[in-house]
Formats: sequence, C-alpha cells, structure tokens
Amino acid sequence: MKLNKQYYLKPFVLSFGLLIMVISITGCSPVYTIGDYQSTDDFYKKVNEDIQGENIILRLKSSDTSFQAQDAVIRNDAIYMTTFKKWLNKHIKKSDIKSAAYYNKSYDNLCAKIELLNGDRFTAEYIVINSDSTLDLKYLLTELVKIPVYAIKNISHKNNRGPLAGFGYGLLTGALTGFGLALISKNLKEHQTPIWGERGSPPPPEFVFITALVAGPILGTPIGWIIGGQTTWDFRN
Repeated sequence: MKLNKQYYLKPFVLSFGLLIMVISITGCSPVYTIGDYQSTDDFYKKVNEDIQGENIILRLKSSDTSFQAQDAVIRNDAIYMTTFKKWLNKHIKKSDIKSAAYYNKSYDNLCAKIELLNGDRFTAEYIVINSDSTLDLKYLLTELVKIPVYAIKNISHKNNRGPLAGFGYGLLTGALTGFGLALISKNLKEHQTPIWGERGSPPPPEFVFITALVAGPILGTPIGWIIGGQTTWDFRN
C-alpha cells in the first residue's frame, strides 16, 4: 500500500530541520575568538592554558601554510613552538647515553626518551639494540620557531570531548529523529493507515520515540570516540 505523503513528510522535515538548526548553532567542536574575551591578554592566557602539552596545528593568515608543533607558548606577542621537520636515522653508542626511558608504542616498536651526555634530548622510535652495545633508531628532527601573533589565523588541536560530544549529539539526534518518527506513527494510527500488508500497523509513538532516544547515544558515543573532538582558537579580529 502506498502511503500518503501528508502523514510522514511534514514530521520528517520538521525533525530534520530542527536537527540541522541545532548543529549549526552549537557546532561540532568549540571555536573561541578574541571577541569572546575582555582583552587579548585574557585570550592569550586561555590559549596557553589550553595548548599546554598538546600537539597543535597552527595556520597562518597570509597563506595556506600550516605547522604541526608541540611545546607551544605565547609570550611577548609571539608564539614559540617546536615544529616537526622529518624523521632521521641515528646510530649511537650506549656509553654516550646519559638516561633513557624506554616504552613500547606497539609490540614491534621500541621507543625511548633519550638524553645524551652532550645534552641532546630526543624521542626515539624503532630502536634496535645491537650486540656491540650500539643502538640504531629513528628520531624526529624538530626546530624551534617564533611567529608573531598577528600572523596567526588559528590554532587547533584534538581534545578529549569526542565521546561526550558523540553522546550529546547522539542523544539530540535520537530525540529529534524519535520525535519525527513518533509524529509519523501517530498520524498513521489516527488515519488507520497500515505500513505493511493488510494487517500491519505502526508501532506506538511512545515506543518509537524511546527507541530512537536510546539508540542515539549508543551509536553516537563510539563514533565521537573514533572521530574525536577539536578545539580551535581563532586569532582574527
């Protein structure tokens, strides 16, 4: 049996429109601007607190250039950060090592934070300890960079809000979807319209709404964990 569009089209459009409106207003990840704070000093202070210990992506205003960096801090109207350049191979003697904190990133990837007697420090991966008391390893070449804040477009990094955001958006999506489907079910029941076969009947609106409300967070939480959240600091006035 063909369904009359008037029973389901309007509720579907209403619920979908509400969902798009809420997502557009709230956004999928927080974005903070200078205008959100009383002064630029307050803004820079919050940025420093947030990016401490994070791997960040910094984008410039004048071009599409971006930097992946760590240990970033804003000081005296400039940001100082350690940028990643490239992986290099290194061969060192055990006797040249002052300290080494070993750990495993995976079963076949021995890593360590190493400090040499000459003061050099680096994080090494894929370490192979040879029988002649030497080490072969890979390490990431880094460079200390200074960029004036007026040249920065934005700074972003992943945050730990992914599962929470996924739960929230799943709950919201489930509620709005359930609302729309419940209206459809209610309209079909009121007009005694079967949805399959001659004896089929739509489920109760309350059951439809609760099912969608529960399913939303169950699906949204792992999706949010996989995708992750992102915090962005916009430096444009």
